[in-house]
Amino acid sequence: LTLSGEHCVDHITLGTYTNLANGCSVLPGSHLASETMIGNLTRVSRETNSNTGDVFIGVPACVMPFKMPLRSSSTTTTDEMKITPIWHTCFSYFISKSLLLTIYSLTGVVGMLIIHTILICIFYRYRSYIHYPIVQQIISRLRQDHQQFICPFLGNTQCLINLFRAFGARIGKGVIIPDVSCLTDYHLITIENDVRLNMHANIQCHSFEQRILKVAPVTIRKSCVLMSGSFVMAGCKLMGNNRLYPFTLIMKNDLLLPNTQWKGLPARLLTTKAASSQSALVRDNKVEQQQQQQSSENVDSLSLWYEWIANTYSNVDELQFMNYGYADLDEHIDDNSDYCSKQLYKQVLAHVSLTNQNVLEVSCGRGAGAVWCVHNYIPGSYVGADLSSGVIDVCRQRHSTISRLSFVVADATKYLPF
Repeated sequence: LTLSGEHCVDHITLGTYTNLANGCSVLPGSHLASETMIGNLTRVSRETNSNTGDVFIGVPACVMPFKMPLRSSSTTTTDEMKITPIWHTCFSYFISKSLLLTIYSLTGVVGMLIIHTILICIFYRYRSYIHYPIVQQIISRLRQDHQQFICPFLGNTQCLINLFRAFGARIGKGVIIPDVSCLTDYHLITIENDVRLNMHANIQCHSFEQRILKVAPVTIRKSCVLMSGSFVMAGCKLMGNNRLYPFTLIMKNDLLLPNTQWKGLPARLLTTKAASSQSALVRDNKVEQQQQQQSSENVDSLSLWYEWIANTYSNVDELQFMNYGYADLDEHIDDNSDYCSKQLYKQVLAHVSLTNQNVLEVSCGRGAGAVWCVHNYIPGSYVGADLSSGVIDVCRQRHSTISRLSFVVADATKYLPF
């Protein structure tokens, strides 16, 4: 249905190796090229121009300044789909339904609910010991039946919270969760007291990156509110009293400071404007002074926020590649680990020659981008400046042996030490 109330029907074309993430919308008339990635909650329409390898995020879909890595012959071989024999599916369906009917017929209503729930909890806790595909299919169907027949009656009740705890989730007091589908990967979730999830809010502790399953724990501290349709990805930490507006996407490994509100796709920090004066007549210089004071407070709060995030990982050995904000600490290092950040540097430096030049990089982070530029563009000297002393200490520990490269603590909004 269009905004004018018309009913529109049109073709949708999906190229080869197209990836569609959770909650995305592909509208009529959309055409996606090969190897395109559509992010969570992203909306694609006929106006979206797609090229091979593009990555889209947002509403409406916006192309990112980096592309998907090129597929090699090795990945083509490993990406081949595994076909499950039809008799496996039929047999698992027959066994699961027979087991379900047996439980329901031999016990009463209360006993049926308890036994079915106990079986599901046992199977989930010991899932790592189950390696036979047909047994996994039977258990999966039993879980689907449990979610279909029993879980709808548990929504918004303490019984659902206790069920999640039995699965292994760490959930505090006063938590409200409306539906069983709001949480996945229960054993990786920590939710503290007085947290509220609205309908269709989702906490997900796994991601599929180039067909590789990766998991990371999610922590939701006390008094957080996740409104309808908000999505929290793997590795995120909400530090307390955070509010996520409807259809807000918290990207992988993001850290939200306490007492903050977020909105958008990807999420952006909302700043509360100062209350307007009740007086009808206010001097211009007084208004200007208040604005300057508010601006200074915003800068100071952002500086503290940046310092907090910069010191999140104090172990130098945990740092792996340039795009550290979205890195898994335990993921395998390979040639494409820093692919997204390399694309950003290449785009910025596409028409700039750094050979024998003196280069200053403001907000250099942990220095991997500076190292890459020194190795590939051969400047005369390269100085990385960053607001955080902790980040600069890490840079000096990690990259002190590289010639023509140095790091300093500097605030570009106040002064530079050279």
